[in-house]
Amino acid sequence: MNVQTINAVEDLFYRLIPVEDQAQLVIYSNGKKVVDIAGEIDQDSVTGIFSVSKALCAIALAKLVDEEKLNVNEKVCRYWPEFASAGKENITVRQLLSHQAGLVETEAGLTIEQLHTDHEAAAMLANTAPLWEPGSAFGYHATTIGILISELIFRITGMSVQIYYEREIRSKLNVDAYLGLPLNIQHKFLQPLPANRELPLPAKNSLSEKAWWQFANAMRRAGGIDTLIYTPERLAFGGPAFGGVASARGLAAVFNWATGFGEFSSGVSSKTIYEFANTHVHGFDVAQLIPDRRHGLVFMKPTKSTPFGSASAFGHDGAGGSIVFADPETRIVFAYVVRRLTFPGGVDQRIYPILQLIQSSR
Repeated sequence: MNVQTINAVEDLFYRLIPVEDQAQLVIYSNGKKVVDIAGEIDQDSVTGIFSVSKALCAIALAKLVDEEKLNVNEKVCRYWPEFASAGKENITVRQLLSHQAGLVETEAGLTIEQLHTDHEAAAMLANTAPLWEPGSAFGYHATTIGILISELIFRITGMSVQIYYEREIRSKLNVDAYLGLPLNIQHKFLQPLPANRELPLPAKNSLSEKAWWQFANAMRRAGGIDTLIYTPERLAFGGPAFGGVASARGLAAVFNWATGFGEFSSGVSSKTIYEFANTHVHGFDVAQLIPDRRHGLVFMKPTKSTPFGSASAFGHDGAGGSIVFADPETRIVFAYVVRRLTFPGGVDQRIYPILQLIQSSR
Protein backbone atom coordinates (compact mmCIF):
# COMPACT_ATOMS: atom_id res chain seq x y z
CA MET A 1 0.00 0.00 0.00
CA ASN A 2 1.35 3.42 -0.89
CA VAL A 3 1.13 6.50 1.31
CA GLN A 4 -1.79 7.92 -0.65
CA THR A 5 -3.86 4.76 -0.14
CA ILE A 6 -2.95 4.59 3.55
CA ASN A 7 -4.08 8.18 4.08
CA ALA A 8 -7.30 7.55 2.16
CA VAL A 9 -8.04 4.44 4.27
CA GLU A 10 -7.56 6.39 7.50
CA ASP A 11 -9.77 9.22 6.25
CA LEU A 12 -12.53 6.77 5.29
CA PHE A 13 -12.33 5.04 8.65
CA TYR A 14 -12.98 8.25 10.58
CA ARG A 15 -15.72 9.36 8.18
CA LEU A 16 -17.58 6.06 8.09
CA ILE A 17 -17.34 4.78 11.66
CA PRO A 18 -18.58 7.02 14.50
CA VAL A 19 -15.87 7.26 17.15
CA GLU A 20 -18.39 6.31 19.84
CA ASP A 21 -18.77 2.86 18.21
CA GLN A 22 -15.20 2.23 19.42
CA ALA A 23 -13.66 0.51 16.43
CA GLN A 24 -10.03 -0.46 15.81
CA LEU A 25 -8.36 -1.00 12.43
CA VAL A 26 -4.93 -2.51 11.76
CA ILE A 27 -3.50 -3.31 8.33
CA TYR A 28 -0.23 -4.98 7.42
CA SER A 29 1.16 -4.68 3.89
CA ASN A 30 3.98 -7.05 2.89
CA GLY A 31 4.54 -7.86 6.54
CA LYS A 32 4.80 -4.23 7.66
CA LYS A 33 2.17 -2.54 9.82
CA VAL A 34 0.94 0.48 7.83
CA VAL A 35 -2.37 1.34 9.55
CA ASP A 36 -3.04 1.27 13.31
CA ILE A 37 -5.97 3.51 14.25
CA ALA A 38 -8.99 3.52 16.56
CA GLY A 39 -12.04 5.50 17.63
CA GLU A 40 -12.73 6.27 21.30
CA ILE A 41 -11.08 3.08 22.52
CA ASP A 42 -7.61 2.18 23.68
CA GLN A 43 -5.87 0.23 20.94
CA ASP A 44 -4.76 -2.41 23.44
CA SER A 45 -8.28 -2.98 24.80
CA VAL A 46 -10.00 -6.21 23.82
CA THR A 47 -13.65 -6.97 23.21
CA GLY A 48 -15.80 -9.83 21.96
CA ILE A 49 -15.05 -10.98 18.41
CA PHE A 50 -17.69 -13.74 18.19
CA SER A 51 -17.13 -15.98 15.12
CA VAL A 52 -13.81 -14.32 14.28
CA SER A 53 -12.66 -16.79 16.96
CA LYS A 54 -12.94 -19.50 14.29
CA ALA A 55 -10.08 -17.91 12.35
CA LEU A 56 -7.79 -18.38 15.35
CA CYS A 57 -8.93 -22.01 15.59
CA ALA A 58 -8.12 -22.50 11.91
CA ILE A 59 -4.57 -21.28 12.39
CA ALA A 60 -4.13 -23.62 15.37
CA LEU A 61 -5.32 -26.53 13.23
CA ALA A 62 -3.01 -25.54 10.39
CA LYS A 63 -0.05 -25.55 12.78
CA LEU A 64 -1.04 -29.04 13.92
CA VAL A 65 -1.04 -30.17 10.27
CA ASP A 66 2.42 -28.64 9.86
CA GLU A 67 3.57 -30.69 12.85
CA GLU A 68 2.31 -33.80 11.00
CA LYS A 69 0.00 -34.65 13.88
CA LEU A 70 -3.18 -34.08 11.89
CA ASN A 71 -4.01 -35.24 8.36
CA VAL A 72 -7.13 -33.62 6.94
CA ASN A 73 -7.68 -36.54 4.55
CA GLU A 74 -7.98 -39.04 7.40
CA LYS A 75 -11.32 -40.07 8.85
CA VAL A 76 -12.27 -38.22 12.02
CA CYS A 77 -12.73 -41.52 13.86
CA ARG A 78 -9.03 -42.31 13.48
CA TYR A 79 -8.38 -39.62 16.07
CA TRP A 80 -11.74 -39.74 17.87
CA PRO A 81 -13.09 -43.33 17.79
CA GLU A 82 -16.46 -42.55 19.41
CA PHE A 83 -17.25 -40.19 16.55
CA ALA A 84 -17.87 -43.18 14.25
CA SER A 85 -21.35 -43.82 15.67
CA ALA A 86 -24.69 -42.92 14.05
CA GLY A 87 -23.45 -43.21 10.47
CA LYS A 88 -20.43 -40.94 10.79
CA GLU A 89 -17.66 -43.52 10.39
CA ASN A 90 -16.60 -42.23 6.95
CA ILE A 91 -16.57 -38.50 7.63
CA THR A 92 -13.12 -37.07 6.94
CA VAL A 93 -11.43 -34.27 8.81
CA ARG A 94 -11.60 -32.26 5.58
CA GLN A 95 -15.39 -32.64 5.45
CA LEU A 96 -15.72 -31.83 9.14
CA LEU A 97 -13.72 -28.61 8.86
CA SER A 98 -15.55 -27.42 5.74
CA HIS A 99 -19.03 -27.57 7.31
CA GLN A 100 -20.06 -30.72 5.41
CA ALA A 101 -20.63 -33.09 8.35
CA GLY A 102 -24.28 -32.23 9.05
CA LEU A 103 -23.72 -31.67 12.77
CA VAL A 104 -25.05 -28.15 13.24
CA GLU A 105 -26.88 -29.17 16.43
CA THR A 106 -27.74 -32.21 18.53
CA GLU A 107 -31.20 -33.73 18.54
CA ALA A 108 -31.90 -32.32 22.00
CA GLY A 109 -30.16 -29.01 21.34
CA LEU A 110 -27.23 -27.63 23.33
CA THR A 111 -27.54 -25.41 26.39
CA ILE A 112 -25.21 -22.50 27.01
CA GLU A 113 -23.69 -24.48 29.90
CA GLN A 114 -22.90 -27.39 27.58
CA LEU A 115 -21.33 -25.02 25.07
CA HIS A 116 -18.99 -23.84 27.81
CA THR A 117 -17.58 -27.23 28.77
CA ASP A 118 -14.73 -29.12 27.16
CA HIS A 119 -16.25 -32.52 26.45
CA GLU A 120 -19.97 -32.88 27.26
CA ALA A 121 -21.20 -31.24 24.06
CA ALA A 122 -18.58 -33.17 22.05
CA ALA A 123 -19.89 -36.46 23.41
CA MET A 124 -23.41 -35.46 22.46
CA LEU A 125 -22.30 -34.60 18.92
CA ALA A 126 -20.43 -37.90 18.65
CA ASN A 127 -23.74 -39.69 19.28
CA THR A 128 -25.70 -37.53 16.84
CA ALA A 129 -26.70 -38.63 13.34
CA PRO A 130 -25.91 -36.13 10.57
CA LEU A 131 -28.75 -33.91 9.35
CA TRP A 132 -27.73 -34.66 5.75
CA GLU A 133 -25.49 -37.15 3.99
CA PRO A 134 -21.97 -35.95 4.86
CA GLY A 135 -20.22 -34.53 1.82
CA SER A 136 -23.43 -34.08 -0.16
CA ALA A 137 -24.09 -30.54 1.07
CA PHE A 138 -22.71 -27.97 3.47
CA GLY A 139 -24.14 -25.74 6.17
CA TYR A 140 -22.43 -23.33 8.52
CA HIS A 141 -21.83 -25.04 11.89
CA ALA A 142 -22.07 -21.73 13.75
CA THR A 143 -21.55 -23.01 17.29
CA THR A 144 -20.70 -26.70 16.91
CA ILE A 145 -17.60 -26.30 14.72
CA GLY A 146 -15.73 -25.00 17.77
CA ILE A 147 -16.73 -28.01 19.85
CA LEU A 148 -15.71 -30.41 17.09
CA ILE A 149 -12.36 -28.68 16.56
CA SER A 150 -11.56 -28.62 20.25
CA GLU A 151 -12.33 -32.30 20.79
CA LEU A 152 -10.34 -33.27 17.69
CA ILE A 153 -7.30 -31.35 18.95
CA PHE A 154 -7.75 -32.81 22.43
CA ARG A 155 -7.72 -36.36 21.07
CA ILE A 156 -4.42 -35.62 19.32
CA THR A 157 -2.60 -33.45 21.87
CA GLY A 158 -4.41 -33.90 25.19
CA MET A 159 -5.13 -30.15 25.10
CA SER A 160 -8.27 -28.25 24.14
CA VAL A 161 -7.95 -25.86 21.22
CA GLN A 162 -7.87 -22.99 23.72
CA ILE A 163 -4.87 -24.41 25.56
CA TYR A 164 -3.06 -25.51 22.40
CA TYR A 165 -3.53 -22.11 20.77
CA GLU A 166 -2.42 -20.32 23.94
CA ARG A 167 0.73 -22.40 24.41
CA GLU A 168 1.82 -22.78 20.80
CA ILE A 169 0.76 -19.47 19.25
CA ARG A 170 -0.60 -16.61 21.36
CA SER A 171 1.81 -16.71 24.31
CA LYS A 172 4.82 -16.97 22.00
CA LEU A 173 3.68 -13.90 20.07
CA ASN A 174 2.53 -12.11 23.23
CA VAL A 175 -0.45 -10.52 21.46
CA ASP A 176 -4.00 -9.65 22.46
CA ALA A 177 -6.01 -12.29 20.60
CA TYR A 178 -7.39 -14.86 23.03
CA LEU A 179 -9.36 -18.08 23.04
CA GLY A 180 -9.79 -17.85 26.80
CA LEU A 181 -8.91 -14.68 28.72
CA PRO A 182 -7.12 -15.31 32.06
CA LEU A 183 -8.79 -13.80 35.11
CA ASN A 184 -5.75 -11.66 35.96
CA ILE A 185 -6.00 -9.66 32.71
CA GLN A 186 -9.75 -9.45 32.34
CA HIS A 187 -9.53 -5.75 33.22
CA LYS A 188 -8.48 -5.22 29.57
CA PHE A 189 -11.84 -6.53 28.36
CA LEU A 190 -14.72 -4.26 27.33
CA GLN A 191 -18.21 -5.72 27.06
CA PRO A 192 -19.71 -5.30 23.56
CA LEU A 193 -22.06 -2.33 23.28
CA PRO A 194 -25.65 -2.95 22.13
CA ALA A 195 -26.41 -2.40 18.47
CA ASN A 196 -27.93 0.85 17.35
CA ARG A 197 -31.12 -0.63 15.94
CA GLU A 198 -32.05 2.65 14.28
CA LEU A 199 -29.30 2.25 11.69
CA PRO A 200 -30.96 1.73 8.27
CA LEU A 201 -30.50 -1.66 6.64
CA PRO A 202 -28.91 -1.62 3.17
CA ALA A 203 -31.69 -2.56 0.76
CA LYS A 204 -29.77 -5.40 -0.86
CA ASN A 205 -28.97 -7.19 2.38
CA SER A 206 -32.13 -9.06 3.32
CA LEU A 207 -30.10 -12.28 3.39
CA SER A 208 -27.72 -10.84 5.97
CA GLU A 209 -30.71 -9.78 8.04
CA LYS A 210 -32.09 -13.33 7.86
CA ALA A 211 -28.71 -14.72 8.92
CA TRP A 212 -28.62 -12.33 11.88
CA TRP A 213 -32.01 -13.46 13.13
CA GLN A 214 -31.12 -17.12 12.71
CA PHE A 215 -28.06 -16.49 14.88
CA ALA A 216 -30.12 -14.58 17.45
CA ASN A 217 -32.74 -17.35 17.60
CA ALA A 218 -30.03 -20.00 18.04
CA MET A 219 -28.54 -17.99 20.89
CA ARG A 220 -31.98 -17.56 22.45
CA ARG A 221 -32.53 -21.33 22.37
CA ALA A 222 -29.11 -21.86 23.90
CA GLY A 223 -29.68 -19.62 26.87
CA GLY A 224 -31.23 -16.27 26.07
CA ILE A 225 -29.86 -12.87 25.17
CA ASP A 226 -27.32 -13.08 28.01
CA THR A 227 -25.44 -15.50 25.73
CA LEU A 228 -23.95 -12.36 24.23
CA ILE A 229 -22.72 -11.17 27.63
CA TYR A 230 -19.23 -12.30 28.60
CA THR A 231 -19.10 -13.36 32.25
CA PRO A 232 -15.69 -13.90 33.89
CA GLU A 233 -16.19 -17.66 33.62
CA ARG A 234 -17.10 -17.49 29.93
CA LEU A 235 -14.18 -15.20 29.24
CA ALA A 236 -11.81 -17.64 30.89
CA PHE A 237 -13.24 -20.60 28.97
CA GLY A 238 -13.23 -18.86 25.59
CA GLY A 239 -15.68 -20.88 23.49
CA PRO A 240 -13.74 -21.55 20.29
CA ALA A 241 -16.62 -20.91 17.88
CA PHE A 242 -17.75 -17.57 19.26
CA GLY A 243 -16.15 -16.82 22.65
CA GLY A 244 -12.80 -15.29 21.73
CA VAL A 245 -11.74 -11.75 22.57
CA ALA A 246 -9.14 -9.62 20.84
CA SER A 247 -7.91 -6.26 19.70
CA ALA A 248 -7.37 -5.50 16.03
CA ARG A 249 -3.64 -5.33 16.81
CA GLY A 250 -3.74 -8.85 18.21
CA LEU A 251 -5.72 -10.38 15.35
CA ALA A 252 -3.55 -8.77 12.71
CA ALA A 253 -0.36 -9.89 14.44
CA VAL A 254 -1.52 -13.53 14.52
CA PHE A 255 -2.41 -13.49 10.82
CA ASN A 256 0.78 -11.68 9.90
CA TRP A 257 2.78 -14.33 11.77
CA ALA A 258 0.84 -17.17 10.15
CA THR A 259 1.14 -15.95 6.56
CA GLY A 260 4.64 -14.50 6.51
CA PHE A 261 3.88 -12.02 3.74
CA GLY A 262 6.97 -10.05 4.66
CA GLU A 263 10.59 -11.15 4.48
CA PHE A 264 10.40 -13.26 7.64
CA SER A 265 9.46 -16.94 7.79
CA SER A 266 5.78 -17.71 8.21
CA GLY A 267 4.48 -19.37 11.36
CA VAL A 268 2.61 -21.89 9.21
CA SER A 269 3.99 -23.28 5.96
CA SER A 270 2.55 -21.68 2.83
CA LYS A 271 1.50 -25.13 1.59
CA THR A 272 -0.63 -25.73 4.67
CA ILE A 273 -2.07 -22.24 5.04
CA TYR A 274 -3.15 -22.19 1.41
CA GLU A 275 -4.69 -25.66 1.67
CA PHE A 276 -6.83 -24.29 4.49
CA ALA A 277 -7.51 -21.14 2.45
CA ASN A 278 -8.54 -22.89 -0.77
CA THR A 279 -12.26 -23.04 -1.53
CA HIS A 280 -13.74 -26.36 -0.40
CA VAL A 281 -17.45 -25.54 -0.60
CA HIS A 282 -19.34 -22.81 -2.43
CA GLY A 283 -23.01 -22.31 -3.04
CA PHE A 284 -26.17 -22.87 -1.03
CA ASP A 285 -25.76 -23.10 2.74
CA VAL A 286 -28.42 -25.57 3.91
CA ALA A 287 -28.10 -24.54 7.57
CA GLN A 288 -28.53 -20.79 7.14
CA LEU A 289 -30.51 -20.99 3.87
CA ILE A 290 -28.11 -18.57 2.19
CA PRO A 291 -27.41 -19.15 -1.53
CA ASP A 292 -23.92 -17.68 -1.62
CA ARG A 293 -21.50 -18.89 1.03
CA ARG A 294 -17.93 -20.05 0.50
CA HIS A 295 -15.55 -21.78 2.88
CA GLY A 296 -12.10 -23.24 3.00
CA LEU A 297 -11.15 -25.37 5.97
CA VAL A 298 -12.86 -23.40 8.75
CA PHE A 299 -11.95 -20.10 7.05
CA MET A 300 -14.58 -17.98 5.33
CA LYS A 301 -13.94 -16.96 1.75
CA PRO A 302 -15.19 -13.82 -0.03
CA THR A 303 -18.42 -13.91 -2.02
CA LYS A 304 -20.45 -11.31 -3.91
CA SER A 305 -22.54 -10.77 -0.79
CA THR A 306 -19.49 -10.58 1.50
CA PRO A 307 -16.71 -9.07 -0.63
CA PHE A 308 -13.70 -8.73 1.66
CA GLY A 309 -10.82 -9.31 -0.75
CA SER A 310 -9.66 -11.17 -3.83
CA ALA A 311 -10.73 -14.74 -4.54
CA SER A 312 -7.60 -15.88 -2.69
CA ALA A 313 -8.45 -14.07 0.55
CA PHE A 314 -9.33 -16.02 3.70
CA GLY A 315 -10.35 -15.19 7.24
CA HIS A 316 -13.58 -14.88 9.21
CA ASP A 317 -16.12 -12.30 10.29
CA GLY A 318 -18.20 -12.26 13.45
CA ALA A 319 -21.79 -11.48 14.44
CA GLY A 320 -20.70 -8.24 16.09
CA GLY A 321 -19.17 -6.75 12.93
CA SER A 322 -15.47 -7.59 13.35
CA ILE A 323 -13.35 -9.32 10.71
CA VAL A 324 -9.82 -10.54 10.13
CA PHE A 325 -8.43 -11.76 6.82
CA ALA A 326 -5.30 -12.18 4.76
CA ASP A 327 -5.13 -11.72 1.00
CA PRO A 328 -2.23 -13.41 -0.82
CA GLU A 329 -2.86 -11.39 -3.99
CA THR A 330 -2.45 -8.00 -2.31
CA ARG A 331 -0.25 -9.36 0.51
CA ILE A 332 -2.52 -7.55 2.94
CA VAL A 333 -3.49 -8.57 6.47
CA PHE A 334 -6.59 -6.71 7.64
CA ALA A 335 -8.12 -6.70 11.13
CA TYR A 336 -11.15 -4.66 12.18
CA VAL A 337 -12.70 -4.90 15.63
CA VAL A 338 -15.76 -2.90 16.66
CA ARG A 339 -17.14 -2.77 20.19
CA ARG A 340 -20.68 -1.71 19.26
CA LEU A 341 -22.58 -4.64 17.75
CA THR A 342 -23.58 -3.91 14.17
CA PHE A 343 -26.93 -4.65 12.59
CA PRO A 344 -27.37 -6.87 10.67
CA GLY A 345 -24.74 -9.33 11.85
CA GLY A 346 -21.57 -10.34 10.07
CA VAL A 347 -18.87 -7.99 8.83
CA ASP A 348 -19.67 -4.34 9.49
CA GLN A 349 -20.90 -3.23 6.07
CA ARG A 350 -19.75 0.33 6.70
CA ILE A 351 -16.15 -0.76 6.02
CA TYR A 352 -16.86 -2.01 2.48
CA PRO A 353 -15.62 1.26 0.92
CA ILE A 354 -12.32 0.75 2.75
CA LEU A 355 -12.06 -2.81 1.43
CA GLN A 356 -12.91 -1.68 -2.08
CA LEU A 357 -10.28 1.07 -1.92
CA ILE A 358 -7.58 -1.41 -0.89
CA GLN A 359 -8.59 -3.85 -3.62
CA SER A 360 -8.68 -1.20 -6.34
CA SER A 361 -5.31 0.30 -5.40
CA ARG A 362 -3.21 -2.81 -6.01
